[in-house]
Amino acid sequence: MARLSKGDLHSSVSDPVLDTMTFLNEVTLRYPDAISFAPGRPYDGFFDTEQIFGYLRGYLDNEAARGSSPERIRTLMYQYGPVAGQIRDIVADWLRTDERIDVAPESVVVTVGAQEAMLLVLRALVGGPEDAVLVASPSFMGITGAARLLDIPVTPVPEGPDGYRRDALEAAIERERARGRRPRAFYVIPDHSNPSGTTMGLRDRTELLELAARHDLLIVEDSPYRLVSPG
Repeated sequence: MARLSKGDLHSSVSDPVLDTMTFLNEVTLRYPDAISFAPGRPYDGFFDTEQIFGYLRGYLDNEAARGSSPERIRTLMYQYGPVAGQIRDIVADWLRTDERIDVAPESVVVTVGAQEAMLLVLRALVGGPEDAVLVASPSFMGITGAARLLDIPVTPVPEGPDGYRRDALEAAIERERARGRRPRAFYVIPDHSNPSGTTMGLRDRTELLELAARHDLLIVEDSPYRLVSPG
C-alpha cells in the first residue's frame, strides 16, 4: 500500500504562510482574554446564541411573505441550491441601500468566506504567465496563500504611512508592462487594512478609481470591517 507524504504533494501544502491563520486562531483560543487584532476575529461578547433562531425565523418569514410555499421553503433550507448562492437578491438589496452599488443579483456570488472568493477571483482573472496581480504590501496573508495554492505570483506594491500610494502602484504597473506582463488587478483593503491598520481617504479612493480606469486595471476590494466601522 502506497504511503502519501507532504513531499509528494504540491509545494504550497508545506508553505508556512498557509499555517498562519491556524496559528493565530490557536493562540486566540489558548489565551481567550487576550485581545488580538492579527486574525480579524470579531469580539465574542457581541454574540448571542439565541439570535441564530431569530435570524432563521426572519429568513423563513421573509420567504413566506414573498410567496414561497412551505414545500419551496423546505427545499431552500435542506436541498442543494444554486452554485452562486440563494440569497443573492438580499445581498444586492444591501449593496444598493448601504453601499450605493447598483448590481444585479445574478452578478453576486456568495462564498464560504473571503478565502474562497480570493481563490475564485484569482483563478478567473489569471489566464497565464503573462497576467500579473498586484497586491498592497503589507497585506492579508490570505491573498498570498490563495495565490500560492494556484501557482500565481503576486507583485507587491508598498504602502506608505497612510496606506495606498499612487506613485508606487503606477511604478509597479509600468514594471510589469516592461516585463511583457499584463497587470490584471490590484488587491487592496481600503478600510482598516490588516495588518497596517490604515484607512483610505475619499480623495485616495477617487484617485485609485481614476488610475484603474486609465490603466484598464480591476480593483479587488477586500473590506470585511466596513460594516463595523464608525462613520
